[in-house]
Amino acid sequence: MNGAFPESATIDEGRIIQVLDNLLSNSVKYSPKGGVVKLVAAAKPDKLEISITDQGVGMSENQLAQIFDKFYRANAKDKAVQGLGLGMSVVKEIIEAHEGDITIKSTLGEGTQVLFTVPHL
Repeated sequence: MNGAFPESATIDEGRIIQVLDNLLSNSVKYSPKGGVVKLVAAAKPDKLEISITDQGVGMSENQLAQIFDKFYRANAKDKAVQGLGLGMSVVKEIIEAHEGDITIKSTLGEGTQVLFTVPHL
């Protein structure tokens, strides 16, 4: 497979771009100015794996437990960061519609890593 993404991936390109846009936007919004946001993509034998890691504010265990709930905003007190709290629920719906998985690891005050996979043929 020479490290390139396979041509036979069965994904809706527009929807995956929507996922990436949301996740990258969140990483930038919740990171300090000049913080590093890292995106890593890998083609595995049976899936595409994408990871986005930031050095942002991170989330507590309670916030993580609710992150995919509609209208939930992990940091609703910060009025400078706008949004309705729908982004992560939409992201999860898109990934699951592709028969993929999404996981989030986060440490309050240190940052967050979002990892999602989607199968390919």
